[in-house]
Amino acid sequence: MKNKHEPIFSIGEAAKALGILVPVLRNLEKANLLITVRTAHGKRLFSQCDIDYIRGLMKHAAKKGVTLEQIMKELNNIKCWEIVECDLEPRHRCPKYNQQGQPCWARSDITCEYQSQNCHECPVYLSIPKALGIAQ
Repeated sequence: MKNKHEPIFSIGEAAKALGILVPVLRNLEKANLLITVRTAHGKRLFSQCDIDYIRGLMKHAAKKGVTLEQIMKELNNIKCWEIVECDLEPRHRCPKYNQQGQPCWARSDITCEYQSQNCHECPVYLSIPKALGIAQ
């Protein structure tokens, strides 16, 4: 594979590679633990990095005996302003900083002020494996 970040696997292929059912992947997305890339026709695509990340999430959940909701609570502690090294002025305008409770990618009321509007490429979203102690 040339690029581990290139989304080339269908949801069925990703599920098969992970040894899980397709609805599990949909539930991860619904729980805001996974951001999928979609084609113009709405088809979900996964990269090898996504598959590795999901495998790590599953191992983390099994090892700690936690649910998706409990993992999401762990992610609520991510301080995005530290990850992107946000200055004090924009930080005080940010709804995530002022109203903590969900990661920024899980909130429809937040418009990202970070340079990338694509959550899938955002350093905050990409920090999940590190925050959870998942090797990727």
